[in-house]
Amino acid sequence: MPQLDESHLREILRENITALVTAAAGGNQRVFCGLTGSPGTGVCGWLAGKQLPRPDLLFQICSRLRIQASKVLRRNAAWEIPNEVAAAGIAGSRRGAWRDDPEKIKTELKHALDEEPPPSLNDVAVRLNYRTCAPLRRLDPRTCEQIALRYRAYRRRRHNTWAVRDRNCSTQEIEKILLESLGHERPIPVSQIAAELGYESACPLRMHFPELCGAIARKQAQNRETWRERLRTALVNAISEGPPPPTACLAQRLGCSHGALTYYFPDLCRQLLDSRKEWEAKEREAIRQRIEALATEMKGASVPVVCRAAAIKQQSLLHKFPVLYRQIVSSYLESRDALRHQRRETLRNDVRNAVVDLSRRGMRPTLGSVSPLISAAAAKDWKLIHQEIDRSMRELGCGFGSITLPNGKVMG
Repeated sequence: MPQLDESHLREILRENITALVTAAAGGNQRVFCGLTGSPGTGVCGWLAGKQLPRPDLLFQICSRLRIQASKVLRRNAAWEIPNEVAAAGIAGSRRGAWRDDPEKIKTELKHALDEEPPPSLNDVAVRLNYRTCAPLRRLDPRTCEQIALRYRAYRRRRHNTWAVRDRNCSTQEIEKILLESLGHERPIPVSQIAAELGYESACPLRMHFPELCGAIARKQAQNRETWRERLRTALVNAISEGPPPPTACLAQRLGCSHGALTYYFPDLCRQLLDSRKEWEAKEREAIRQRIEALATEMKGASVPVVCRAAAIKQQSLLHKFPVLYRQIVSSYLESRDALRHQRRETLRNDVRNAVVDLSRRGMRPTLGSVSPLISAAAAKDWKLIHQEIDRSMRELGCGFGSITLPNGKVMG
């Protein structure tokens, strides 16, 4: 801070940012923003002195250009921008420049003036890898204008001539081609015939053969009307189908696009959509009733068992019928708890009866002697059996001696 000129700090910062834009991006603000990640509108304000960069943006600029932040705040500071950063800025600033040597491009334009047949200026631009003619017009407007005038004169000379694949063609031959197209069930479009004759548009054909072109157009319109009527009939029939098909599937079946159906028949498409939604609602209700009936019939069954019986996936049951899903789970848990309680109660009664029977015969109740006397409906848990033996012996007053387990371990 003692090295800074605080009274002129704003001016120093603006001058240094201007110098950085020139050094890193050749004065191109767009390229500078790409290199440093700065906002484009912000850079304009910084260079004009209307606003200052935020500290985080200033540190980001210094980090990406690999210079010290303190030098940006000093007057006449010297910094060294790395070669790779400077090269990226130079390459970015040259975008939009001529792809080839301007003199070479001018030579190509001069050669285009001697070509036969004369090319259009757009053809020359495409040949030179330019999307538009604007760069060529900026480079050599006079030559570009000569190319355009020469091409227009060539087009006027060919206006009343016919050429089928680079050979002259008489009016009778053109008329025959149009008559053959009209005789087809689906006539060839006039624009396609004109393209085969070597013309970019169908205007010459429509001017010289208005009746034939009009007849072809009327037949095409009639075919389109027939095609639309076929689509309309298919839509009407699809509405009453069971189940009504989706619009996309119907379009695929008819060999047209989904957009064509919705464009020409929006009302029928909405009716088809409503009909399908109604069918889906009925199917959903039927599935729900079937699952409810199965859940009532198989009360206490688990969700996978009910889903297998109803032929439905568990995820579908959860997402489509969450309330019914929770009811099935609740019923299953209640049934499982009741069965567990019943098996434990059966175990308690069986163990008590076995202890009484063994005591009467003068035998000491052990886990090995009691287990064979327990029924299949009782719980099979040796810890519970041990607890019930101990409890039954206490209730019957049989003493608290030790009990020998089947593995020989003595517990008591």
